[in-house]
Amino acid sequence: MRIKWLGHASVMITSKSGLKIITDPYEPGYYAVPAGSLMYDEITESADIVAITHEHPDHNALPVRGKPEIVRGMEIRGKGPVNVKGIEFRALSTFHDDKQGELLGENAILGCNVDGVWVYHSGDIGHVLSEAQVTELGEIDVFLLCIGLIDKEGPDFSKFVIDSKATIMNGIYEQLKPKRLIPIHFRNSKCDFRFISVSEFLQGKGNVSYLDVTEVAFDKRFLDRRPDPHIIILRPAK
Repeated sequence: MRIKWLGHASVMITSKSGLKIITDPYEPGYYAVPAGSLMYDEITESADIVAITHEHPDHNALPVRGKPEIVRGMEIRGKGPVNVKGIEFRALSTFHDDKQGELLGENAILGCNVDGVWVYHSGDIGHVLSEAQVTELGEIDVFLLCIGLIDKEGPDFSKFVIDSKATIMNGIYEQLKPKRLIPIHFRNSKCDFRFISVSEFLQGKGNVSYLDVTEVAFDKRFLDRRPDPHIIILRPAK
């Protein structure tokens, strides 16, 4: 199976049979006051399935080309495995902030099993996980982690605070220890949201591969033979 980073929180997962899943499609030119704007190009790829972690415009922009079936993590949370076009999906209920969703609502960590490889998308998670949640997720082959996080503070929630030291994201990474981690959803030349950059997230971390490609292939047998956590940096296709 192959994973291609389209941009922002969106990736395209392609199975050996050619089935395509696009996660969290963004709205080109989306502007969030006062966070910033997205400058990624339009997603022109077709999909058989579109998987959406939560209902924010930079994660749930439809339609996507083709006639995809839509899988919404917020709808399948707690339902156990859900089979869509031969792909097993499951979702874990989480929050977009560390205040039980009071500020930015709910979120789902959404996983799919493609060619035996379990790929999970973090969505916009704003807190570390409980022991029960870590156990529920189980073994993760590839984790797509949205490392950019903006929270709201102040009496009228008007002050935006950046997780500048990636405290929450580092905590999630240490908790889950995925075999492979691909950082997405961060500040770069196509996204001027007040997020951290990928270099800020990587400070102090080892076993990092910078690949000047948009797409990478994964094989379950190789992942099982080389299970030590490894961070892979892709460039966006859009």
